[in-house]
Amino acid sequence: MADTKWAYVSAITDEASKEVLAFQVSNSPNSKLIMDTLDELTENIPEGIKPIIHSDQGWHYQLNYYTDKLSEKNLYKACLVRETVLIMRQLKASFIFLKQNVLMDFHSVKILENSRKSQRITSIDLTIDEYHRKQKA
Repeated sequence: MADTKWAYVSAITDEASKEVLAFQVSNSPNSKLIMDTLDELTENIPEGIKPIIHSDQGWHYQLNYYTDKLSEKNLYKACLVRETVLIMRQLKASFIFLKQNVLMDFHSVKILENSRKSQRITSIDLTIDEYHRKQKA
C-alpha cells in the first residue's frame, strides 16, 4: 500500500440529459487535468452549441487560463450557489455508480490512467455508456 496514490477525477455532465460529456483521471489535481477535461468537452458537443459551464469549484473562475479557455471555446460560465445542490446530487449519483462498477477494480492510478489512454473503449467508457442507458430508461 506504500505506493498507493490518490486518483483525481474531473468530469462535465449535461444537466438536462444526465450524460457525461467529458471525463479525465489524473494523479494530480492540476491545470492539465482541468484543461484536458475542457478539451474533451469541446470535442463532444455539436458545433454551434453554446453551453453554460457551472463548476462546483468556484475557484476555477479565478484562473486566467481557465476563463480564457472558456472564452476561446465559446463556453459560458455560471456559478450559482443555489444550483450547486442540484448539480452535485447528479454528479454524486454518477460517480457512485462509476466507483462501484469500475474504479474499485483498479489497484493504482497508473493502471487507471494507462487503461484510459491506451484503449479506445475502456471499462470507464463502457460504464458511462451503461449509466447513460439507465438514465434514459
